[in-house]
Amino acid sequence: MPTESEAEIESEEVRGKMSDDKMAHDIENQLDNLSGLSPERCIYRVPERLRQVNEKAYTPQVVYVGPLHHGNGPLKAMEEHKLRYLKHFLSKTKVKLSDCLQKIQEQEKELRGFYAEPIVFDKGEFVRIVSVDAAFVIDLLLRFEVVNYREDEDDYIFSKPTMKSDVIRDLQLLENQLPFFILQDLFKLIPPQLQLQLPSLLEISYNFFQSEIDSEVKKEKFNKISSSGVEVKHFVDLIRILYLPLEPKKKPKTTATPKTRDPPNVTELHQAGAKFKVGKGSSLFDIKFSCGILKIPKLRVDDTTDLKLRNLLAFEQCHHRKEEEDCLANYVFLMKRLAKTREDVQLLVEKGIIENWLGDTQKISNLLHDLGTGMIVDDWYYAPHCEKLIEYRKVLCRGWMVILKQKYFNTPWSTISVAAAVILLILTLIQTACSYKSVPLL
Repeated sequence: MPTESEAEIESEEVRGKMSDDKMAHDIENQLDNLSGLSPERCIYRVPERLRQVNEKAYTPQVVYVGPLHHGNGPLKAMEEHKLRYLKHFLSKTKVKLSDCLQKIQEQEKELRGFYAEPIVFDKGEFVRIVSVDAAFVIDLLLRFEVVNYREDEDDYIFSKPTMKSDVIRDLQLLENQLPFFILQDLFKLIPPQLQLQLPSLLEISYNFFQSEIDSEVKKEKFNKISSSGVEVKHFVDLIRILYLPLEPKKKPKTTATPKTRDPPNVTELHQAGAKFKVGKGSSLFDIKFSCGILKIPKLRVDDTTDLKLRNLLAFEQCHHRKEEEDCLANYVFLMKRLAKTREDVQLLVEKGIIENWLGDTQKISNLLHDLGTGMIVDDWYYAPHCEKLIEYRKVLCRGWMVILKQKYFNTPWSTISVAAAVILLILTLIQTACSYKSVPLL
């Protein structure tokens, strides 16, 4: 017969086995209930390697849209105003709330698949969140597009320019998105007779964000995607598409990385004789170097530039596919190397390449540097340009001649002064030589 201590040990072993069996059963249930990753996922949490540099650039400040930030304490006050917009949308468009809810219920599984992480809300709460937020966004766009659509002069958003700017800002955040297809589905519920009086939802969205897009050919790009039926995943995707070149960039055949092809900065190139001009390419990324002239499309830098580029970069970094281009990451890596110092930025400002709305040129240099922190670049598209810039600067004699020209022959008077100084030096040397010859030998 086992002793009391042996019985306790045996009992403990039995409990441990039962605990292990239960744990195994629970894990097996979790494995059985795992859902596959949706190929449609395109709304992401920003990775910590990017977020840690500037947390606020990825966090809604006025209004959250969609499930990722829903319920955040500081923004709960906006929920009542979103309901007001929902009520206004239903009243003005004659769309039935039941039709909205049914449409979203039918698409619930597909909607969840657009988010890269599991959504914790149950079906009822998820449908409610998307219904209110989608109607709010559509009503917001219609109030912007159609002036007489607004009835209340004391509109909570449009009567306050700063509030409107804050809302536009929040709708550019990667974590604060709704799938564009569900906005289109609800927009299609508007009766045909009213829809005929409105542009497409894609065009209204373009008009809403176009002032935020720093591209000379954004209208041509929009016309192209509008006519070709390119799928827009959400607002951040729309803005990114409008930044891309009209024609896809060809990948250079090189194994170079930004580190192995680190170009000279703007000041060094200027000293080597390079000239700088505003590029007229089809996108912000259309940088060219030929015959000693570096052409860079104009970049406007203001208070929203950091936030906008960070969220575009985050989407590019998270959603990157092998067949796609990481254009913006390549652009930032190149610009942060060209504009390393305040002097570099100042020269680009003087040449009209950077439109400075921040005032302090050092802030722009810091902004470009910080944008590149935490980014990963697979292919270095600008490697051929960087090789040309490096080779150009290697010609030392050209560099010395340019420095002499920039410092000592940049005006007629400085040229005359240098020439006079040289002549005086020669005469002094001649006089010294003559004096030496006239000294009698002992």
